[in-house]
Amino acid sequence: MKKTYKEGLSWTNENRQYFWEATNCQCYGCIALCGEISDKVFGKYAPVTKHSNFSRIKAGDHIRIGNEHSVMVLQKNGNTPTVVEGNYNATVHWGRKNNKKGVAGKWLLCGNKILTECFSVFGRDTPNCFLNALLR
Repeated sequence: MKKTYKEGLSWTNENRQYFWEATNCQCYGCIALCGEISDKVFGKYAPVTKHSNFSRIKAGDHIRIGNEHSVMVLQKNGNTPTVVEGNYNATVHWGRKNNKKGVAGKWLLCGNKILTECFSVFGRDTPNCFLNALLR
């Protein structure tokens, strides 16, 4: 995926949109990137579940931060998820680290949920498979 969605690739609400079937959502910018990657890795009709428990965040999760920004988790170490995101300074950006306060504080305050993909493709206990799929 890093070859397809290269670091610095122009990615804004104006130049990127995607219909994410699993969520029945016409997406723009950052959420469009999450939808495209999710469909390519998990399949276009992978079941989607919602939760708001930061400790359950894992590789492959899509996090909607407030009503402002979406990121996809590449890996999580302790309270620090590492993400890929679109529309970060108008580009695709890989590897930004967010701490629990920076991510959870916003969405909990706004009452939003973490939107997560079911891990049925790779198995719930193998989040590194998701990371490996992305890095190809």
